[in-house]
Amino acid sequence: MAGLEKVDQRFDACFIDLLNGFPSEDVTRRALELCLQRLEGGALLMADNALRQGEVARPKNQQARNVAHYNELVAKHPRLESVVIPIRDGLSVARVRD
Repeated sequence: MAGLEKVDQRFDACFIDLLNGFPSEDVTRRALELCLQRLEGGALLMADNALRQGEVARPKNQQARNVAHYNELVAKHPRLESVVIPIRDGLSVARVRD
C-alpha cells in the first residue's frame, strides 16, 4: 500500500489481494480509498479472496473481519456498482460509476 500512496497516476483497474493483506479494518479502508482516488468513471476495482472460504459470514479473526469490512464498504459506496462472484475464494468486482 505504501507504493500506491506515492503513485500520482490514474488507472483503468485496480486489483487488491485480500488474503492476509491488511492488518486492520482502518488499513483496509485506506487501501480502498487510495484505489478509488486513482480510478475514473468506468474503471474496475477487483479484489481476490472476497469470500475467504465463507469466513466473512461470521468472521472470527482479524483477517476475516477485514475482508467482511471491505465487502461492506464496496457494497455501500455511492461511486461503485459491485458484485462478488463466487468462484474459488470469491472475486469482488466493482465498476466506478460515471
